[in-house]
Amino acid sequence: MRKSLSLGIVLALGAALAVGCDDGVDPADAGMDTGVTDPDGGTEDSGTGEDSGTDEDSGTDMDGGPDDGGVMGDAGPPGGGAATSAQIQAVLDAADGAVDLMIDDAIVTYVKPAIGTELDGAGFFVQAEQMGPALFVGVDPTGLSPAVAPGQVVDLRVTTRTTDTDSGIVFASAIDMWNVDSEGVDVSTLAQDVSAVDLVANLPLYFGELITLTATTETGFGFAGSGFSAAQITSAGFATADTSFRFRVPDSVLDGSQLGSGCTVQIGPTPLWQFSADAQPSAWRDGDYVITDCQEPAAGELVITEIGYNFAGSDADLEFIEIYNPSSSASFDLNGCRLADSAGFTGMDALDIASSLILGPGQYATIAGSMSEIMGDATLPAALEFEGSDAASIGCACTAGADCAVVVDTVDWSTMSFPAEMDDVSVQLDAAAVGTDGATTNDLLSLWCLTPDGETYGAMGRRGTPGAANPACSPPAVVRVNEINANITGGCDLVELRVVSGGSLAGFELRERTSTVLTFPLGFNVATNDLIVVHFDSGDTACTGGGAAPADEVLTPADQPALTFPTNYDGAFDFYSSDSGITSTDNVIWLRDPAGVVIDAVLISDDATGTAAGSSESAAADVAMAGEWTMVGGGVPAGGFVDDDFNAHAVQDSNATGSSASGESLQRNDDDDMNDRDDWVQAASSFGVFNTGQSPF
Repeated sequence: MRKSLSLGIVLALGAALAVGCDDGVDPADAGMDTGVTDPDGGTEDSGTGEDSGTDEDSGTDMDGGPDDGGVMGDAGPPGGGAATSAQIQAVLDAADGAVDLMIDDAIVTYVKPAIGTELDGAGFFVQAEQMGPALFVGVDPTGLSPAVAPGQVVDLRVTTRTTDTDSGIVFASAIDMWNVDSEGVDVSTLAQDVSAVDLVANLPLYFGELITLTATTETGFGFAGSGFSAAQITSAGFATADTSFRFRVPDSVLDGSQLGSGCTVQIGPTPLWQFSADAQPSAWRDGDYVITDCQEPAAGELVITEIGYNFAGSDADLEFIEIYNPSSSASFDLNGCRLADSAGFTGMDALDIASSLILGPGQYATIAGSMSEIMGDATLPAALEFEGSDAASIGCACTAGADCAVVVDTVDWSTMSFPAEMDDVSVQLDAAAVGTDGATTNDLLSLWCLTPDGETYGAMGRRGTPGAANPACSPPAVVRVNEINANITGGCDLVELRVVSGGSLAGFELRERTSTVLTFPLGFNVATNDLIVVHFDSGDTACTGGGAAPADEVLTPADQPALTFPTNYDGAFDFYSSDSGITSTDNVIWLRDPAGVVIDAVLISDDATGTAAGSSESAAADVAMAGEWTMVGGGVPAGGFVDDDFNAHAVQDSNATGSSASGESLQRNDDDDMNDRDDWVQAASSFGVFNTGQSPF
């Protein structure tokens, strides 16, 4: 999930420096120098404790006055001040090539890590005054001793001055006579707030100097050199987004961060970088920037992707909801937004998100109960329970005590309930549906499923993937109508379906004529060769074995065994429809998937000739157009399956089957499907087992 962001730079210092306080002898020129060349020509000073006057610095070290006559820093701010700035400027003004330019008492403001290639290698910046100038020293700090760290007061000699032909950066590419005078300077005192400065127009004045900047990211992050990405930004001093003004970060910092377009960012203190004429305020480490705010999402810009709604025992403090940002470039802040159940945004249990909750591109936020074993980004109150609800919504632009002006996303499962049989299992949106239009596709409940086996969280091993990408749901199953009896006394009719190819039946509809008689629930998965028996007239105890209708079997065919529920079939999943029974005259029994695609159909009738009901003819037209019913040998009558042509090509005889479940039925006679009446026969019922002539696929 997102990285925690903290302001500040943490660097390990190298070996301890024996500096102490000045007592009239500066360690840099007291005859004790080691590891560098002494500027007066020898490898060591004369041991007198004072320079002879021949040093390049004229015997004056800039930290305390002539001949180190005082304590380090006793002449004002640390470093050499204007004199050191003049030395830095001399390097910047020199021609490329070999030089012999001393810099005394400069302050190391930032140590740049090695990232990418060429000038994106390691180095460090030195500066003496807040108003600059500054110099980038493009040498590997790990090769220097003592080690380089921010806040050190240092001496060095520039031996090569270089201008990079691609970026235009002037830098010191070789140095010697490296020495650390002291450490511990608060470099933030050198930082300039340049929020109101046009850094592009004034780039030569500010390059390399330590800056802070309040900016707004106007675009997503894109390629900005090997190992780096950058986004166009605006500020008080640069109000129109342009490629010449970009916030640049290493990909290692960007990955997993909340950075994206639409955010206010506090950058620095870090040195200003450039590429040619482009100003590039930069963050080389996580702590080099802080996101203070991001845009609120508009409708559809965030997606509800997972809900933990049903748990063993009480659901209080265990539920969770997962929200995903599908954008590849934009970040959003849910601060001030609201989470609600079916009671709506003005409901008593709605949750106001009262602190910053930022989702960067491709990131998830999880709002979870306090006992959920989930490190949520916000806490879901126990009063806001999704199990007793049939909707979950995110709203923004909310008014206290009133509604939210923007509905970002809603999942409404009132038309196809989430199954209550599965404790400790979340429901989730199929991985393929989590995209840029996810807030629309997640309205299609058939694209939701129970979290698959093996995907668990927490010590309790509950199934779910809160805060992580969802796995794929099962593909849609392929199913056929396999057996029908529309003539059972009291309307206790039966329809059997056979699974040709396993998968999900969530949202599939069993239809009679133009009406839906049953919609299969979310999470109902079946295997190849499974059978499903749909029982009609569930409100009639004569059809349910004398009591209330058994619960639908969504887990296994043995969930509600026939020993306890005598109308059930142990060899099939049993479902109950409240429809009062199948019309036993002309009829169309058919299946369609959640997208409305016809999966299978059969035309039945009680007569070989005569008129047909308009709703039968309308349904027949739909299934014929889908190629799921034809005349024997193929084709459709010129006028369609209407009246005599309907009856002549339908399976006979729907009202001559048995009046009980054990009587004869209309059933498929083999494993083939030619989509015509010759696929069917009238024979002894075989609900719950394969028909005569059938074998496993």
